[in-house]
Amino acid sequence: MKKLCLLSTLFLSILVVQAQEKLDKDFFLLGTLDEYMGKRFYQDKPIVDQFYPNEGIIVSVLEPMLKTEYPDLTCKVEDSGHIILYSESLSKKIKEYYHITDKNFQETNSSHIEATLSINEFKNKQQKYSYLAGVFLKYGEVKNDRFFLKFANNGNKINICKELLKELGGIDIKFESQKTIPAINTISFLTDKELKQYLLKAQELKKNTKNKYSNQ
Repeated sequence: MKKLCLLSTLFLSILVVQAQEKLDKDFFLLGTLDEYMGKRFYQDKPIVDQFYPNEGIIVSVLEPMLKTEYPDLTCKVEDSGHIILYSESLSKKIKEYYHITDKNFQETNSSHIEATLSINEFKNKQQKYSYLAGVFLKYGEVKNDRFFLKFANNGNKINICKELLKELGGIDIKFESQKTIPAINTISFLTDKELKQYLLKAQELKKNTKNKYSNQ
């Protein structure tokens, strides 16, 4: 029995390492982005995203992962404890996925615009798995082999997750919405094989990364 457990642990470790190597970093990031009422973009500020004080561990995972490809990435902790990621190159890249143009800002006559990601932006399974892993990093937990994604509003992100889960091996997918303000929406599901590898990789990254912002 002990030998079987060791083999199972070793096999799981191998799967997690393989998933890390396969992660599409851009789509992993997209999964973490806040879309409370749509993703907010600023006309004059290269903001990648803003995080609540209790989300320092998410930033601690993302920052070194993205810094290699986006060296202009910087992080600022506000007096309130909120954490903001800045990068001219990365924020520009993200806008390409959301198709934000100067014309959009002109038409809204505002310093910011709120946009949604289209399911058509996903071109392959690696991007889809990576996106769900990013969502799980920020919004997920696992209980008794069942995976949970819990959101406040985030209607568009919920719809994308539902569609991807159906395609990628989600089993017994359930959705629950609490009619509160804001609405609390929960997706729960079972899964196996490749999707599980990616979700467990996100969990492993969160567990093994030191939270640089825990004392902010």
